[in-house]
Amino acid sequence: MKLLFFCPRWGQEHTDWDSFCQRVKNAGYDGVEVSLPYDEQEKNHILQSLQQYGLLLIAQHWETVEKDFGQHCQQFEQRLRNLASAKPLFINTQTGKDYYDFEKNAQLIALADSVAKETGVTIVHETHRGKFSFAAHVAQQYFEKSLTILEAQLPQEARSYEAIGTDYVAMLEIIGEDGKAGALKKRMEKVLAKV
Repeated sequence: MKLLFFCPRWGQEHTDWDSFCQRVKNAGYDGVEVSLPYDEQEKNHILQSLQQYGLLLIAQHWETVEKDFGQHCQQFEQRLRNLASAKPLFINTQTGKDYYDFEKNAQLIALADSVAKETGVTIVHETHRGKFSFAAHVAQQYFEKSLTILEAQLPQEARSYEAIGTDYVAMLEIIGEDGKAGALKKRMEKVLAKV
């Protein structure tokens, strides 16, 4: 297994793309995590800069902030399709809202799954404040309904969760021991043992 390191664009938007990519490459990163604009010329410039420096792309989705659910769904799908058109390694999305009910967030997750199947680009759901997966006790209901979400979520948790020790044990307890969930739990326990 080869471990890859990605530099986020977040916090460095003021730097032009050529300089940014050169710094990222010189620092030893394998790629960049960034959202992509709708403007084709601007998007192509970003992708050409990444290619010029031999950098991989993780497409980041965070921009869908519309409160109206119908409009939110439409914007979410448009943004995912825009990102998928660049053929990134995968799309990392901050999906849904913590104030949407289960059915609405589940509909957004299903929409992401549909876009992933249609485009061939994997879409994973990031743990993030204000989103459907903002806390383990809330995310449990989604995990129980979709092990696809669980499989995508756990590696993100292992990479980013600040209190990975004791708090993560609680999430593993939620997952249970049976079937695919049990296998994922064992895999994550091995990951956590190395952290």
